[in-house]
Amino acid sequence: MEELPISEDAYAVSHLDPLMPSDSIPLEDTISGSVDKMLSSGVPAEKIVVGLTSGGRAYR
Repeated sequence: MEELPISEDAYAVSHLDPLMPSDSIPLEDTISGSVDKMLSSGVPAEKIVVGLTSGGRAYR
């Protein structure tokens, strides 16, 4: 992924680690696409660990 996905709405949430593809996010840029590629390359499923990015903002 060349740049972080952003929304035109400053108050909307966008995904840093999209689980599934969408109209604007191709399969190869998703968690499911990465896992599918590893599985098809012979990596045993029990060896795959998926981590998710999380964060938040505080407004005062």
